[in-house]
Amino acid sequence: MNTETFSCENYSIKYLTIEETNKLIEERGYKSSNELKDTESSDLVPNVYEGGFKVWECSLDICSYLIKYSSTINFKNKRVLELGCGAGLPGIIASLLGATKICFQDFNESVLKCFTEENVKINGINNKYIEYVSGDWSLLSDSLEKSKNKYDIILTTETIYCEDNYEKLHNVFVNGLENSGNSVIFLGAKIHYFGVGGSVYTFMDFLENKGIFKSEIIYKTTTSIPRLILKITRK
Repeated sequence: MNTETFSCENYSIKYLTIEETNKLIEERGYKSSNELKDTESSDLVPNVYEGGFKVWECSLDICSYLIKYSSTINFKNKRVLELGCGAGLPGIIASLLGATKICFQDFNESVLKCFTEENVKINGINNKYIEYVSGDWSLLSDSLEKSKNKYDIILTTETIYCEDNYEKLHNVFVNGLENSGNSVIFLGAKIHYFGVGGSVYTFMDFLENKGIFKSEIIYKTTTSIPRLILKITRK
């Protein structure tokens, strides 16, 4: 399979090229599915296709951050949930850094089957405690609320571009994050999403108003449209 490579310090992970992914989409019968029929003209079709076949810059930012600060974050024996995972690169890094359970979640089943799972395989991640979950965050939140399974670390990137989804994302945080002093969420995003309304500061205000989590900016690029990483913990 043709792959791209992301490298940081002593870690290198591979992921499928868009050409290779497109082959799998066609071979597995997803090309004509409702969720992918309009994707050739857009990276995003709200509530239909959420951009999972593209490797977004913020996911690479998170990967680099997790590697550089792995001794502080400590993934050893941790349970990790990656929301809106797409390629699944942060989750793969978490596994390489010692996490024992990884749940990859994406809105689209086709993304998980033709991209995430394949990337996990080509990086030699054979952990039996890997799970793949597709669907809307409201369904995931309900499932987490009823379940005893919680996560020590939640990773998510490029998921706050639409303010309409903030409530659902917040509910997943509430129901999915272990209620302990060491549990943490790392969220990567652009400072503002032009044309769709979401922004880092809007989301931070949303969290503050909800009163359950506190957030702080721990990383910021100097690019024309800055990319940031938030560290989110329970108050």
